[in-house]
Amino acid sequence: LGELDLKITDPERQTVAIAEAFNLSCLNTTIIREHILKIFDYDANGLPENFILVYVESDDFADLWKKYCAYLPELPEPAKPVKDVEPIETKMKKLRCARTTHRVEQKETILYHLFIKVEKKAEKKATP
Repeated sequence: LGELDLKITDPERQTVAIAEAFNLSCLNTTIIREHILKIFDYDANGLPENFILVYVESDDFADLWKKYCAYLPELPEPAKPVKDVEPIETKMKKLRCARTTHRVEQKETILYHLFIKVEKKAEKKATP
């Protein structure tokens, strides 16, 4: 199962949201599915909102975002959204956001997907 990537707490140290993070360089549906399903396993309390953080290394960031959003409705339960993927406008060039709504135990839960462009690591040149 792994470990929880991030827990967000209130001043009383009560968990208010959790986040699952992963890297993506192409539309790898296995990685996407595995990580999004994890958040439902980690959320034993049925929190109303959680986060998916995707660190993207891709030359075509915008195209990969479109493919990612198009794939989300294909996820299995409980990760399959019960409503359309809702884009969230942002003014940042290297960030895309969307919201998906899911039903778990007859309650709606929201996942916020943050798609973050990261610069490709420069390859180190071999020294003679």
